[in-house]
Amino acid sequence: MKLKTSRKTLSVAVATAFGAGLAMSPMAMADTNPFGATELNGGYMQVAGSHSGEGKCGEG
Repeated sequence: MKLKTSRKTLSVAVATAFGAGLAMSPMAMADTNPFGATELNGGYMQVAGSHSGEGKCGEG
């Protein structure tokens, strides 16, 4: 009898925690595109022009 009471108490606690988590989580916004891209203004081509000589697999 004690085991059934313990399982029931545990299942009620887990269900309550799950329900509270769903209630407190923010709803998904349908008005914004989650896969939308934004244009980068600069800073992403800083390393492209420099050749330091690394990665030549044993040359020189």
